[in-house]
Amino acid sequence: MPKYPICINTSNTYTGIGTYASIITEIVGEDHVISLVLDKNQKDRSFPGTKMTPKKWMVGNGYVINSLFPSYLFDLNRSFYHYLDTSIVPVSTDGIVTIHDLYHPKNEPIYMRKIRKFKINKYKKFKNIIAISKTTMKSMIEAGFDEKNIQVIHHGNSKNWKKYDDIENIKRQYGLPRDRKIALTVGDGIFKNNHLVTEALKNSEFIHVHIGNDAGDINFVRLSEEDLNKIMCASDVLIRVSSNEGFGIPPMQATALGVPIVLSKLPVFKELFGKYAFFTEIDKASILESVRHAVKYRDDYLQKSRPYVDYFSFSSFKARMDSYYSKIKN
Repeated sequence: MPKYPICINTSNTYTGIGTYASIITEIVGEDHVISLVLDKNQKDRSFPGTKMTPKKWMVGNGYVINSLFPSYLFDLNRSFYHYLDTSIVPVSTDGIVTIHDLYHPKNEPIYMRKIRKFKINKYKKFKNIIAISKTTMKSMIEAGFDEKNIQVIHHGNSKNWKKYDDIENIKRQYGLPRDRKIALTVGDGIFKNNHLVTEALKNSEFIHVHIGNDAGDINFVRLSEEDLNKIMCASDVLIRVSSNEGFGIPPMQATALGVPIVLSKLPVFKELFGKYAFFTEIDKASILESVRHAVKYRDDYLQKSRPYVDYFSFSSFKARMDSYYSKIKN
């Protein structure tokens, strides 16, 4: 069994990175994950592992100061950590870092862009870097990371992620319609183009159910893993027409449940799901056509996606992570 490092997380469980951190917690154990609450507005949210908050909140919501000067890590008197994202300045360059993407919003303030660049430059000095996809690795190399220090390790699903058979009961439980097909989107952000999905499905046989605050005919927010699992099981198709992604956890989750996925033609989606997903242009007519096609040819999807159910399983992901940890001396 590998020696697990202390893992540092900064995201709540309702986010993509928070989901990744939760699954890492299932591998290394609760006592090996520390979640730092950088933003005081997040202090009441759910975080994996042990939640740590600063002794007192600084300027504004606290995020900038706490991410640049993570004093609580110095108090632990350690130097080797697995940073599960790049939100904070590392206390040393001896550890491991997982990099999800190098994306930044176009409207991001200049000072935040400079802070982000400062943090990334610190992580460029690491010798142990995990990229969550080959696409992310490519962008990292283009940004000046040393290729020999990077290993690609694809995500896996939670050990609790499973199929549910009582779909009619699930629909009743969550108030989902039984006379229309359910098209699901998960997660917020302008780049996910969820508003376009709502417009594309308007006056069709589909109802748009969205997990998050973005547009949807029906919305759910801050769901537990079990609630999300059940609603996805009850869906006829999952849609992810993003203009930027580092990975795409919901398509991976849908794969395990046999729910067809309609995706934009991003390189990372082609890398991960290209053998079986349905792809679309990011416009209303194409989205509706692809969604209908996905539902019609679901049996074909199930056959083609079957090998990837195991690849994205918890046991396979744990094996990949254990192998990596075994090679790292800390």
